[in-house]
Amino acid sequence: MDRSKDAVMKRLINAHFDIEPDIDLIVELVGADEHGRDESIKLLEVNRSTTTDGIRPIHFGADAAHDIPFPSIIVEVTPAEFARVKSEELALPEGWQLGRQFHRPAMAQGIKS
Repeated sequence: MDRSKDAVMKRLINAHFDIEPDIDLIVELVGADEHGRDESIKLLEVNRSTTTDGIRPIHFGADAAHDIPFPSIIVEVTPAEFARVKSEELALPEGWQLGRQFHRPAMAQGIKS
């Protein structure tokens, strides 16, 4: 199994799409030191069923039992909040910016590594 940060991120994205039917889009969040050895995988999830709470990063540790060798940070926002993030009306944490976007896969195979 590929244990690169990119492959692990894509496995996390697929898992989150699988367990949460109201997530339509997941956006990679890119930090200033993204290629640092201990840099977390950061994902912004656009969820139609979440509450409007602003930007509240939730931190998770690495999970060796599930072959996730990197810590992760999840930010969940509503579609309206995501529009505010894109217009820079709602700020991400300092040094973070929007990266690649991953839409809910139409096929069962998910996001390719």
